[in-house]
Amino acid sequence: MRGDVHGTKTRGSRLSHTAKVPGFGATVAAEWTRSSTLPHLRAAPLVCALVGAAVATLFLVTAETTTGTRVSDMSAFDVVSTSMLGMDAAAIVVVFLVASFVTAEQSTGLNRVVLLAAPRRGRRLAASALAVATGALLCGLAAGVAAYGVGQSVAALTGGATASPTVEGVARVVGGSVLMAPFYGTVALAFATCTRSLPGGVAGALGLSALPAVLGWFPGKAMDVVSRYLPGELVHAISGLEVAPGAPRPLVALVLLTLWAVFLVGVAYLCTRDRGC
Repeated sequence: MRGDVHGTKTRGSRLSHTAKVPGFGATVAAEWTRSSTLPHLRAAPLVCALVGAAVATLFLVTAETTTGTRVSDMSAFDVVSTSMLGMDAAAIVVVFLVASFVTAEQSTGLNRVVLLAAPRRGRRLAASALAVATGALLCGLAAGVAAYGVGQSVAALTGGATASPTVEGVARVVGGSVLMAPFYGTVALAFATCTRSLPGGVAGALGLSALPAVLGWFPGKAMDVVSRYLPGELVHAISGLEVAPGAPRPLVALVLLTLWAVFLVGVAYLCTRDRGC
């Protein structure tokens, strides 16, 4: 009888302990709720849209000075691709926001409180990465639509060529450019988690994006092959901009870009596990 009672209590305590550990879906929901309640993060899509539109306008208005070609002389595809330079600026905004959010949690000790509720670090970090990628995707979509719309408006006002989203290649350029925000936002999360600093998160993400250009300074076919599989070139392969010879197909490039994000988040998990925090 005592054995039965003891066994029942033991099983009950195990079930109770198991019930206290949130599942992955609940952890993702908690991470999303926690980040979306902050005013500056709620305003992030609007900020990214404004930044993307402003930078797209700047590049188009100054195109004659910087490239020697007026907007009115550009092809419709060139107008779209030039306006998508606003996505680079929007991605930088996302990187700063994500890195500052992560480091603020670590500096205030909030991450330790969160780990009490979700003690499995790997699950919590994966949930954070998914929440960041989702929020950054919304920012990217807002910035992409704004940059595209502004680019078409500038072209129409200056007598240049315009292109609707249904024109071949336009949706690919915009969609591929939008992916920069969620990818580099996730990268910023990984680097900020590892370095526990805002500069480290920002420098890591921006450094990775600039790596193909750095490797381009070194001659040799080996460097060209390596560059094809770096994130910056993979984004180009997806969007159809400046595609290098031998670059992977868009779907393959998307898979590789995802693997890059998973790898970097995995490295961040190893950093937090070794630190024990």
